[in-house]
Amino acid sequence: MSLEDDWQGWCDRYDKCHNGIIRLFHDRAIWRTILAMLAANPAIPRGGHGEYWLGACYTDSMLIGIRRETGRDGTGLLRALQQLASTPRMATRAWYMSQVRQRDHAGWDSWALAELDSAFNRFADPAAPYIDSARVRQDIDELQAVIERVNKYTSTAIAHRDDHDVTKGVPPQPVTWADLDGAVDAVGLTYRKYYRLRHPGESLGGLTPLASPGWVQMFAAAWMPPGFAMPDHFDNFEPPGIWD
Repeated sequence: MSLEDDWQGWCDRYDKCHNGIIRLFHDRAIWRTILAMLAANPAIPRGGHGEYWLGACYTDSMLIGIRRETGRDGTGLLRALQQLASTPRMATRAWYMSQVRQRDHAGWDSWALAELDSAFNRFADPAAPYIDSARVRQDIDELQAVIERVNKYTSTAIAHRDDHDVTKGVPPQPVTWADLDGAVDAVGLTYRKYYRLRHPGESLGGLTPLASPGWVQMFAAAWMPPGFAMPDHFDNFEPPGIWD
């Protein structure tokens, strides 16, 4: 394969990360909005099983999403960066500059184009023909330093059931809300940085998509109407035929 083929493959790998990473920020915005609703309404009992269940669903989904982008397998962001660091010559300044001139910048003066071209220097020494792998490895190290504890917990307590706590009496070290938020932020900021390499002359603004305010309408009315009866346990929750 040529370096051009390698680069196209990298672009494809990087592009596959977009929806998953944006989803992390989308879901966090929804969760924080729900927490704000709960905090603003003293009539809602707090700390019960229902709130715990909502929190567990949120955290499990987020932890798996983070590991998907930063795990050792698959086509996540971390793997994309590792590929970039191992084959730095595939990302060239010549390609970058040519893309700048093709992307709706017709008529820009030489100074403005030079400013766009200089964004490549975030990934390489000035005038270097291709990116600096050491800079990519530094970003990898910084990302791993943040997500290592989170991913270890996900692997041993969420995605798998590790028997280390059984054999040695050492349960998985739990993560905090700060750990979770820090990992989400690190993934998003790293993705945002390399967006400028993947899309010359462009930059990714906010990471949290603007959701339609209509999604909160379901919370405007009480979920449990007067006279509501709980579903029958045996008819609605157990597998069919369990009592046959």
